[in-house]
Amino acid sequence: MGKQLWIGLGLAAVLWLCVLPLSAGPATNPARPLDVHTSQTDSCHSGTITVHPATPCSIDPVSITVSGWWGSSCPAVTYQHLMVGYNITFSITVTDIAADPPVACLDVVTPWFITQEMGTLWPGLYTVQAGCSAGPCWSFQATTTFRVLRPTAVQCPQYFPALLRAARW
Repeated sequence: MGKQLWIGLGLAAVLWLCVLPLSAGPATNPARPLDVHTSQTDSCHSGTITVHPATPCSIDPVSITVSGWWGSSCPAVTYQHLMVGYNITFSITVTDIAADPPVACLDVVTPWFITQEMGTLWPGLYTVQAGCSAGPCWSFQATTTFRVLRPTAVQCPQYFPALLRAARW
């Protein structure tokens, strides 16, 4: 009887966690560096989009990382991305790894991430959206924007070393 009670309580807890509502707003992290753009939902269904560099010039190669958490030690992440104009969309699926022979996964929260190199982008304001489905109980949507600048001496001084040397005198 005791074993059945624990199984029943465990199933009830899992069902309860699956129907919890999302929190009202994004969490803030004062330790997060200021040189990256991020977007985050609540802590249980968290996903983060990071653009590097945060404010690129049109001659900088840009990479986008989407990261999150999975409830076992064996996350397997698959994704597709699509860029149409100034909109970049990621469709991500997270599951337990499928191994042959089967692998025992621990029930621990484990981070996962994907990084997509976008290359150089035209100047303008870009919107990045990431949708992640991860099992039957949860998913997340995250969005962020970033601006690609034209390479001028004021906006992208790292590409104008003669001006930088002159400014030091």
